[in-house]
Amino acid sequence: MSEQAIQWNFEILKPGCMERNPVSEEFFTNDTRLEAVIRESIQNSIDANDATPLVRVRIYFSGLEDALPAADYARYRGAEADARYADPGSGLLRPIPTADEPCPYVVIEDFSTVGLTGDVDEKPTTPQSGATRKDWNYYNYFFRENGTSKGAEGTLGSWGAGKCVFQRASRLKTSFALSVRDGYEPRKFLVGKATLQIHRDDQLRTWAPDGWFGTVDAYDESRPNRIVKRPITDAAFIEQFAADFNLSRRDEPGTSIVIPYVHLASGDENASAAFNKTNLVRSVLRNFLISIQKGELEVEIQVGKNGEKIVIDKWSFKESAAFLPDVGSKDAVVTRLHHQLVSDALGGELPSERVFTLAPPPNNYPKWDAAMFSADQLKALKKCLQQKKPVLIDVPMPVLKKAEGKVQTLSGLFQVALMKADLPQAMPPVFYRIGLLVYGVQPTVHSNYVAAVVIDRNPVADMLVAAEPPSHSEWHRDVDRLKANYDKPWPHLLFVTYAVRNILDRVASIDKEPNFDPLSDVFGIPRKKSEHDRDDGRARDDDSDKPGDENDADEANPPRKERIVSIDEKSEGGLKGFRLTAGPGLANAKKFPFTMKMKVGYDTYHGLDWSKFDFDLGKDGKIKISVVSGAGVVAYAAKDNAIELTVVRPEPFEVTVLGFDPNRDVVVDKVRYDYGKEDE
Repeated sequence: MSEQAIQWNFEILKPGCMERNPVSEEFFTNDTRLEAVIRESIQNSIDANDATPLVRVRIYFSGLEDALPAADYARYRGAEADARYADPGSGLLRPIPTADEPCPYVVIEDFSTVGLTGDVDEKPTTPQSGATRKDWNYYNYFFRENGTSKGAEGTLGSWGAGKCVFQRASRLKTSFALSVRDGYEPRKFLVGKATLQIHRDDQLRTWAPDGWFGTVDAYDESRPNRIVKRPITDAAFIEQFAADFNLSRRDEPGTSIVIPYVHLASGDENASAAFNKTNLVRSVLRNFLISIQKGELEVEIQVGKNGEKIVIDKWSFKESAAFLPDVGSKDAVVTRLHHQLVSDALGGELPSERVFTLAPPPNNYPKWDAAMFSADQLKALKKCLQQKKPVLIDVPMPVLKKAEGKVQTLSGLFQVALMKADLPQAMPPVFYRIGLLVYGVQPTVHSNYVAAVVIDRNPVADMLVAAEPPSHSEWHRDVDRLKANYDKPWPHLLFVTYAVRNILDRVASIDKEPNFDPLSDVFGIPRKKSEHDRDDGRARDDDSDKPGDENDADEANPPRKERIVSIDEKSEGGLKGFRLTAGPGLANAKKFPFTMKMKVGYDTYHGLDWSKFDFDLGKDGKIKISVVSGAGVVAYAAKDNAIELTVVRPEPFEVTVLGFDPNRDVVVDKVRYDYGKEDE
């Protein structure tokens, strides 16, 4: 152990040095502090697994009742730190915790991990290498560098910026790390970090933003690469720290993170930001649903020393659904229905007839194509979805990776779990990349479908990691490392992002035939043939009357009909809708009045769909129905999403229905049309 005292150390910048404030935490401002801490800490733990199939994580929140007394926290504070905290330019939110204010704190500990491995004496002079995680210099990336990738493919995180969330969650912008690692000296150590803003004191000295809690040795000119900031190795001090913050770690490899004076949710944040049992459990489930279901992650959560210990793992997976919200609830990104879908589709008990493997895209290019689906697959998929049975679809995907000046085609794969359900509102699919929720990918919403896209460790996941910002919350095509390593990255991202829409679109397509005269068979009567018509009612080609022509009439084809009611799109004053008018066949119609009934809804890639949350034609509101002309000629009645039009006599008329969402496609479909039996 160094003979130097254990204390906080902040450095004074020399005049003329570049002054650059930390900005990493700005990458995580879309997350609540709780959400960011859970995502970052557990993804770090999974990345640091020691090749065992299961990583264990313990999360403990003291709450206010079991907060550490201020007198006990004083040993981790110190005069130099207090001076920096108190400076108005430090960047801390005011008021800061006083010297006599108890310290509520959060602990995150991982087990079956390698700990913060690496040399604590010398700064690495070569890039990270090593076949196993035990060879990686986690110590260097955690304490000494920011924004430097920890490198390897198949990891959940890669930017090296996420560790700032631990300081961001503290009112003192401070965190501590106690780590144990095998094969390195010291085997067990403790370090504290503070990340403030550059500021000047009353003596006009400029203070660097980063603080170090540990020991500091004198600089040795004979060893210029030696690091003078040293971790704490004093066994008695570490034991006291573990007791003060209720750590469960004794001597097992892994890392324990402590966030003191945790930033409890303020009045301008929503309820999901508060540190409490429900939010902690919900955040773990939401972000790591796939890892837990696969048996790769076990999390124990406790609030208060006498609080209930909740264990979330593969064996308690089904019971844990109760902590998730229902569809339609606030913050319902991952719901109980998603939990059910993942449990049923990925639990290993799905019947083989509900597991589908698509053909690879043609020409080894990431683009959706009808050739990927067989007719039998589409029929079987449609049947399962209509019966509201979950299905699992394996989707092969070529990945075009640049290597040594050439483009190499790698074989990748992802899965789509899909289920039809009665939903109160449309939902986007959820995306899990190597077990982590990528929550910012919401390309389309789907009424009455729950979907999860799961990308495991393979070339597709590696490509997506390269497309993610430091928060790992979405995919961007303009990330430099993506463009540098992958050929034509945009089609790759589209292929994954719009997978659910393309699958539903293909399933819907098996019922669709080209209709060159929309609704003529719905609202029409037989059209009188002219001398230029073929027997099937379609106009002849110039030479189609030649004997033996293969295009002669097919008696099985029904004649075309002249519409007695026409329908077309209508927009007016920024409003979108449709218009019903008298058709060319109205003059030849014989029976009046007659009534037709239509359903109206939105196109959701699988046909017409509607819910009361979209609109209600029968109530005064955003949808307006009006008879523009023909008063007394037509009348209408509307309820839910159905409109009934009665034509009283064969005179011109126009009825408009306006006010639909301009960003969605309106679909009008028949329900019933009964015009004179004698005309059939």
